[in-house]
Amino acid sequence: MAEFGSTWHVGKPTGACAATGVALAPGTTCIATLSEIEGTEDFHRSDYSESAWTAGARPERCFSFWRTVVPDPGQGPRLLVDDAVLEDLFERLP
Repeated sequence: MAEFGSTWHVGKPTGACAATGVALAPGTTCIATLSEIEGTEDFHRSDYSESAWTAGARPERCFSFWRTVVPDPGQGPRLLVDDAVLEDLFERLP
């Protein structure tokens, strides 16, 4: 396993359930996982439908998992802060 402080690349959503192969529709909730790739310090991302996850589908060597929403392919990246928040932060600087 990679040491703490290493840089990891987390892949983009796959768009399909790793257990069933069924497409994950935009706007639906899914479970994203990171699994260790044996013999390396790398990780592989897999996505699971909620129903497959609830039924017990899990990747081997699962390191981490989280619940997320399948993005709309036409949607841009989500912003952590908008322009108004940034302006407010700069105005508060001494």
